[in-house]
Amino acid sequence: MESWGKAIEEACRGMMEIQRKILGELWEWDKNILGELEERIKKIRGDLERCRRMNISQKSVNREHILRFKLERLLDQHNIYWKQRAHNKGRPEYRFLSCICLKKEN
Repeated sequence: MESWGKAIEEACRGMMEIQRKILGELWEWDKNILGELEERIKKIRGDLERCRRMNISQKSVNREHILRFKLERLLDQHNIYWKQRAHNKGRPEYRFLSCICLKKEN
């Protein structure tokens, strides 16, 4: 909704121009959010591996539990993201927008 309002305020002419503007912002958001999520997963996995290699102590055990919890939540978010994307693939408006994305990338 925010992108739609911005596109109209910027005096985009025509529906195609508005859709291209919105699609561009969605593409950037998708790249930044998903990229960040994958980087956070990678970082937590590295932290967890380093924690497992430490000497066993109550502190390291507690840290490992916290890291496992964080990793589980991040993986859940990642799975939800991909389920939502897979669910949208059958919708006509998604096919339209994905065609524009593919043309934009090539």
